[in-house]
Amino acid sequence: DTAPALSDFAELNSEQLMETPLEPARVKWFDKGKGFGFANVFGRNEDVFLHVEVLRQSGLADLQPGEALAMRVIDGKRGQPVRAAAPGRVVYAGKGLIGYGELVIIKHNETYLSAYGYNRSVLVKEGDSITRGQRIATMGEGPERKARLLFEIRRNGKPVDPRRHLPSQ
Repeated sequence: DTAPALSDFAELNSEQLMETPLEPARVKWFDKGKGFGFANVFGRNEDVFLHVEVLRQSGLADLQPGEALAMRVIDGKRGQPVRAAAPGRVVYAGKGLIGYGELVIIKHNETYLSAYGYNRSVLVKEGDSITRGQRIATMGEGPERKARLLFEIRRNGKPVDPRRHLPSQ
């Protein structure tokens, strides 16, 4: 099963994204070293994942707990396929790292890794060779008990903007 990476979002174009309303939120916590954090959207019970590179695209470098911001929220669906962004080898598959739930880490080369967290089920094991677009897991729930995928690309161990490294649709 090898559809294009992120094919589940193929119907979402930049125009649709810009039409998604900005929602007022407050930062719950943010760890610049880890490259992510969470915010609470006003009027919702769940937390929303924030990635440092998305913030940088908006001209922000860091956030403090309690800081107010506006954000667009796009939800996934529990059980939705999670696909590998690029070929590589699974170097971790499990739930031993706190804060990621069921996690898959794929090493693409000596420089790049991709991480896929909050999975409901993992369909690969450590040592497996993976192809681009291969189904590696199914989407589960984040800490806020809503369907979420934590997705990171790391260059030399540091999170980078995933949009710059994903294959074109």
